[in-house]
Amino acid sequence: MKKKQTIGLFLLFLVFLQFQYAERFVWTTVTANLFSHHDKNYKDIYGDFLFAPEIKFSLNLFSGFYAWSSVLYVPAKWELKAYNITAKSRQLFYSVGLGDQVRFSERIRGHFEIGVMLMQYREEVASEVQTGSDFGMRFNAGLNYRILDRLFACMTISYLKGASTIGDKEIQLGGLKSSIGFELVIAKKKQE
Repeated sequence: MKKKQTIGLFLLFLVFLQFQYAERFVWTTVTANLFSHHDKNYKDIYGDFLFAPEIKFSLNLFSGFYAWSSVLYVPAKWELKAYNITAKSRQLFYSVGLGDQVRFSERIRGHFEIGVMLMQYREEVASEVQTGSDFGMRFNAGLNYRILDRLFACMTISYLKGASTIGDKEIQLGGLKSSIGFELVIAKKKQE
C-alpha cells in the first residue's frame, strides 16, 4: 500500500510541476491508436489489435524539455452469439512523465518520453465482473511535422508495461501502441 501511495504522490508532484514552472508554451495532442495487448489470453479473446483514443497535455519547462500527462482509453468487446455470451473489457491508462524534443528541421521534430502510469481495468463476462488497478511504466518515441504555425501532425510508438494480480493469477497489462494524430499549441507565453 505504501508503494501505491508514494507513486500517487509522485504523480501529483509532476502535475504540480507542469503548472508551476511552464515557461514557454502549452500544447495538447489527440491521437487514434492501434493497441496490441501484452497478455496472450486477452488477445485470444479480443483480438490482436484494438482501437484506442488518447488525449495528452504537455507543458514546456525549459528549452525542449517538458512535462506531460495523458489518458488512454482501451475498450474491447467479444460476442459468442450461439451461446448468448458477451465479454466486455475496459482499460484506462493515466500517465504522467517527462519528455525531450529534438529539432531536425524547421518542420520536423522528434520526441522521447518516459512516464509512470496508473492502470485501471474492468472486465465483464456474462454476469461476472472483475476490476483492479496497478502502476506501471511507459516509454514513447515519435516524430512531429509542422502543418501550420501551431498545428502539427504526429506519429508515435509507445511501450506500456505493467502487471496486476486477480486472485492468485498474474495478468499482464499494457502493450505496444502505435498512434497518429494532431498536436495543437493552445497557449504561448511571451518571451521576456
